[in-house]
Amino acid sequence: MKKIALATLLLVGTTAHSHSSSYDDLNAGLSYFDLEQYDNAITWLDKALASGDLIPDHTRIAYVDRGLAYWTKGDIRQAIADFTSAIAANPDHTLAYRNRILAYLATNNLEKALADYDKLRALRPNDFDIAMNDGWLNWQFDHVQNSADAFRTFSEVNAFSWAWLQLANIRLDKPMTGYKEDIEARKWPGHIPRFYLGHLSEADVLKAAEDTGNPGPVCEAHIMTGMWRVVHNDRAGAVPLLKIATEKCKKDSPNGRIARSELERIESGEKTK
Repeated sequence: MKKIALATLLLVGTTAHSHSSSYDDLNAGLSYFDLEQYDNAITWLDKALASGDLIPDHTRIAYVDRGLAYWTKGDIRQAIADFTSAIAANPDHTLAYRNRILAYLATNNLEKALADYDKLRALRPNDFDIAMNDGWLNWQFDHVQNSADAFRTFSEVNAFSWAWLQLANIRLDKPMTGYKEDIEARKWPGHIPRFYLGHLSEADVLKAAEDTGNPGPVCEAHIMTGMWRVVHNDRAGAVPLLKIATEKCKKDSPNGRIARSELERIESGEKTK
């Protein structure tokens, strides 16, 4: 992708002589970025941006790459500033939003990450990852109806989307929806909908996850069974499942974040009694 962009920029640089210097600087910055020479990349991208004569899409490219270079160097504040400038240069391009979201999540600025996910959903309403992440973050902020709207988008084709929609429906005092019991429902993660519908026990789900020999399903089984207990007001039963989820799920994953936040809610509720 970057090689294609670089080739395009080289062509632009040769056909627009009056701006050739700024495009030479941009090409140099992109080349250094590809070589992981981030200090040099920042230096040359600074020069390209300072010229003020890049077209909007190339301005966005310069800001995104400079932001990533700053991030790699540990300056997330400047990275966020550059991703914000990239969005200003091209408000309809999703890459800068995605990078800024990751930066917000890395600095635990969940409210701003959620605002960006909401914007991305408007730009890419049929993107599965965007819909799910928007739903998970809305859940963390207790925006249950918004989370339900996000999860509903793919609930007919994805077991996790369906399961999270049911958790939201229960919280909203709405009826659960049906799930297509086809051959795929017999494979992981089809066990989760079957458990939610009462066709499998919690122990069956946890065992099926262990039997995969993969840590991912083990994480998923514990967060989904734990959340089932949460929405049914079984906090005591949810705690051990969620604690295992915090150990098995990647710390920076949505499952990891939700497991920790739900445990904090439970502990906070217990302390106020």
